[in-house]
Amino acid sequence: MGAMRISDYYLSEVLLLCEWVIKNTETSNRQNIRAKSLIKRVKRFVNTAGHLNEINGHIKEDRNRATLDKFLWV
Repeated sequence: MGAMRISDYYLSEVLLLCEWVIKNTETSNRQNIRAKSLIKRVKRFVNTAGHLNEINGHIKEDRNRATLDKFLWV
């Protein structure tokens, strides 16, 4: 197995996708279990690589971004 380069932005996207899968599937679902293990692995990498602030910044930016549906149903 080789190493893979991935940007902080895409790591944050992976974490957000995993979070969505966990929230929207049952705990016994295979994808839910995979998402939980992937989150653990990515968080371990982020902590050891020192990219925690960058990843958290991308996640906060994504959550605060205005979306069209917020404005259509006001």
